[in-house]
Amino acid sequence: MVAIRKVAANLTIKAVFFSVMIGSLISICLWELRRSEPIAPNYIQTIDYSVFQMGDIIFRWGDSRLSQTVTALDRHPRFSHVGIVKLIERRPYIIHASVGAENDKAIVKIEPLEVFLANDRALSVGIYRLRNQSNILGDEVANVAHGYALREVPFDSEFDLKTIDRFYCTELVWRAYQTVGIDLVNGVFDRLETPLFQKDLLLPGTLMNSPDLEEVYFVQFKQ
Repeated sequence: MVAIRKVAANLTIKAVFFSVMIGSLISICLWELRRSEPIAPNYIQTIDYSVFQMGDIIFRWGDSRLSQTVTALDRHPRFSHVGIVKLIERRPYIIHASVGAENDKAIVKIEPLEVFLANDRALSVGIYRLRNQSNILGDEVANVAHGYALREVPFDSEFDLKTIDRFYCTELVWRAYQTVGIDLVNGVFDRLETPLFQKDLLLPGTLMNSPDLEEVYFVQFKQ
């Protein structure tokens, strides 16, 4: 009985350490990303703006520590962040849930494409679109997402899919499409399990592999 209690105690200590380690890592990553100032690099000019349509889903993969943490958790680690496209005077703007740069709010925001890609020193970009998507549906999705930005919906730092008053990046995309009647993941989420807690997450790879989406554009930047 004493041996069993010792094993249980050791498992509890390891579980607490593991949970604290994950929490600390995420906090450090968020702090690093917030303190970095976005600088639009020249390679962004190589993107073909004509491929963008309203409601498109744009994925990016960056080289920040936060991006590395996200891809480490993902079963399909191709991208680390995602947003929704809205065209304004034919130029692509991206609506996404952001942790915010230094002195900036952690909210859903709308930013020019150049800023969206510069924030995380993007290494690659993929554009995905609903199969057989109509222009009307694309407009509806973009307008729903824009509404989140106008209301400055807070960033969900707890990554909790059960809350509806704050979003993280993939959750924003999923909920915007769900609002117009499309569940991109059909209720199937990623499962993060530790000895202390279990949590359903929606990672970029799962969203990217939705059977309802197709890739229409991809570019790998050379820096």
